[in-house]
Amino acid sequence: MTTIKYRADIDGLRAVAVLAVIAFHACPAYLPGGFIGVDMFFVISGYLISGIIYKAQREDTFSYADFYARRVRRIFPALLAAVALCLAYGWLVLLPTEYEHLGGHVSVSADFFLTPFRAWEFLAGAILAWLHDRRSRSIRQSRSAHKYGGNTGLATRVKPTGASECGE
Repeated sequence: MTTIKYRADIDGLRAVAVLAVIAFHACPAYLPGGFIGVDMFFVISGYLISGIIYKAQREDTFSYADFYARRVRRIFPALLAAVALCLAYGWLVLLPTEYEHLGGHVSVSADFFLTPFRAWEFLAGAILAWLHDRRSRSIRQSRSAHKYGGNTGLATRVKPTGASECGE
């Protein structure tokens, strides 16, 4: 498991980012650009994660399975708690149609979390489609080679015996 040493300056930047988002949601008129805190948080996270990946690759210990397992262990409990609290609170205070909308939002958030895993599924599908296309082209070329007299590169057509000019 690759870790990086604690940096107080990064925690300070995280605090500024979180405070900007909170201020934006509490009083958007006073801090209309507070959403920039989300961007700051993404940059900080990207910096930390890329540092972890770089160090693991340099030590030849990086694995995608370990990387995503660590993300799941870190993020999934908080995601489940947030979803459970939202659904419980919504059950108590929302009207049925509003609760339906909340269910849709919960579904989207869960889907967003699973997106990296679906990316692998998409990639595998794309590779299989490409391989199928290569195979289909190979079969067509093979049939074409038989039809035109072998794979010599010459475009001379071999006329089967007994075939008419108009059809075969």
